[in-house]
Amino acid sequence: MVARLDRGTLGSEIRQTAPFPSLGTEVYLTLVRTTDRVTNSASQTLRKEKLTLQQYNVLRILRGSKKDGLLVHEVADRMVSRAPNITRLVDKLERKKLVVRSRSEQDRRTVRLRLTPSGDALVERLSEKVASESERAMHGLDSKELEQLRALLDKLRHGTREEAGCDPVSG
Repeated sequence: MVARLDRGTLGSEIRQTAPFPSLGTEVYLTLVRTTDRVTNSASQTLRKEKLTLQQYNVLRILRGSKKDGLLVHEVADRMVSRAPNITRLVDKLERKKLVVRSRSEQDRRTVRLRLTPSGDALVERLSEKVASESERAMHGLDSKELEQLRALLDKLRHGTREEAGCDPVSG
């Protein structure tokens, strides 16, 4: 089945002259375009602080771990958006003096990450603004629609993980 072009759809928005090869392709590209749009405001705020969304995500995760910090692989597992090179990401945060690394005395391969006081202060300062921008990005949907969208996205994400050979519950 070939998707048709309608007003208000991604095809009309990007001035596509031919139909998408399939509805699945159209929905996939619509999801990518929508993600870009809804994250744009938060990205701009973070850019002013010379941070990316992924760097902010690492800081937010570490803030939730309190003073104990987390192992690098634990941070990587909790990231909202996959970071293919977590080491380079942490290197940048360490150079900015937002995180510190410490190696285990028992196993030198084990690296624990902790927020520095300046990293904690930065997350504190940004968290309300980023949360507000996230809420504003969802303004076009009422609470029932948000629940439906969340359920559909959860279903899609879990189906994708199963196809990739991952356990949908544990990752």
